[in-house]
Amino acid sequence: MLAWRFGWCAPDPAWVRCCTVRSRPTAEGRGLRAHIEVRTDALAVRPYRALTQTEAAQLLGLLSLLADQVLTSGTIPFPNPMGLPARQART
Repeated sequence: MLAWRFGWCAPDPAWVRCCTVRSRPTAEGRGLRAHIEVRTDALAVRPYRALTQTEAAQLLGLLSLLADQVLTSGTIPFPNPMGLPARQART
């Protein structure tokens, strides 16, 4: 929904019919979005559960360095189609 509100893509007609009124999400739309967020979070966490705490901390450190490089490169504009908020680079 965020992507089409910013003009990055056309709205999904099914979403518009069942989940919005005057371009605002309905209770059904908010519930659907919440369900999708919970489900994607549950699916995304599975691979990380196999890591030890040390491995998870090491991965977080490496990914944070990568995220800082992407942020400072200007590759991802803000706002963006993913809905990512702007993040301050660590110094």
